[in-house]
Formats: sequence, C-alpha cells, structure tokens
Amino acid sequence: MSKKIILILTIFIFINFVLAQTFPIVKKECEFGECTWTDFIETVQRAIRAILILGFWIACICGITGAIMMMVGGVAKTIELGKKLLFTATIGYAVLLSAGIIFDLVLEFINPQLHIPQ
Repeated sequence: MSKKIILILTIFIFINFVLAQTFPIVKKECEFGECTWTDFIETVQRAIRAILILGFWIACICGITGAIMMMVGGVAKTIELGKKLLFTATIGYAVLLSAGIIFDLVLEFINPQLHIPQ
C-alpha cells in the first residue's frame, strides 16, 4: 500500500514541476536582483496561491478516494475509513483556505500603499 502512495505522490510532484515551469512564481525581471518590496510581496502571494492549488488537488484526490471507498466498500471498516478520509479532506482544505486568507490579509497589511499625486 505504501508503494502505491509513494508512486502517486511522485507522479503528482512531477506534474507540479511541469506546472511550475508553465506558471512561474518569480517574475522574469526579478531574477537578476532588481526587485522592489512590492515584487517580493507579489512573489510570496504567488507562492501561497501555488500551495493552495496543490492543496486543492490533494484534497480533491483524498475526497474522491474517500467517496469511492464509501460507495463500493462492502466491509464496515472500509466504509468508516472512507468517511474518515472524506471528512479529513474537507477539514484540511477548509484549514488551507483559511490559512491562505490570513496570509493574504497579512501580506496586504505589510505591502506599502503608494499614493502618487497626479
């Protein structure tokens, strides 16, 4: 069972590496050290959003697995395990979203607001 989990996690990590190249977290102009504080805050926000997307897919896979275990599980132990997995996935994703909202609020507070007169 643990070999299957390791295989699934490895495939998932490789897919995320491909997505990270498609949707970069760091801007191209910031790679050479000419970044401002606002660029740093935007980079942290992009990293948090990437973690939220990763967490969504993990919770989705756990939720689907739990639902399938509940539907086709003939043994009471399998049904209980499916319920536990579905409940854990739901609570975990709710906590992940709450953490994302808190981080966005903190970063919005830290980010300086520039008022340029016209």
